[in-house]
Amino acid sequence: MRPLSILLILLFMSGTLTASVLDDIPSRSERIEGYSNPTLVRQRMASMPLHDIEGLWEFAGEGSLMAIERVNGTHGAATLYRLVNVKSADISMREGTVMGYLTPTAKRRQYDARIYSSRSDDHTFLTRPSRNLITLSDDGTRISFKAYGRKSGSIGGVCSCPICTVTSSLL
Repeated sequence: MRPLSILLILLFMSGTLTASVLDDIPSRSERIEGYSNPTLVRQRMASMPLHDIEGLWEFAGEGSLMAIERVNGTHGAATLYRLVNVKSADISMREGTVMGYLTPTAKRRQYDARIYSSRSDDHTFLTRPSRNLITLSDDGTRISFKAYGRKSGSIGGVCSCPICTVTSSLL
């Protein structure tokens, strides 16, 4: 029993038991190429095996498009996804801007997320990743965003950050 106790203490002290893959995301967003043409993004994603949360999502009522896809080469057993702007109703939001990251929780169809909640003074990148919970509807056609510590709306609810202020549905 003693070796097991020592092992658990060492794991806890090293951060293995408490660390999240989201702890290592950048403090500000980055911009990546390959997201300026929604048709090409849709074709690329259609050629890959996708998880339930992955795909091209449309913000209902305003037409913005956001891709959710796995990040290649993530460390450890946790799957990391990124949220990337494909088309925005906000002309200052550039295509390919990473809006946040998410990883599955222990509860089916729920994801722990860090969504950038502010813009830099010169509006060239996003900052301040805030903790959110993303829920995929049972039929897989809608997602909702909820800031940790706030009451949730219904599926397709409103995101708490100033960047994502609309509801979402799968394209």
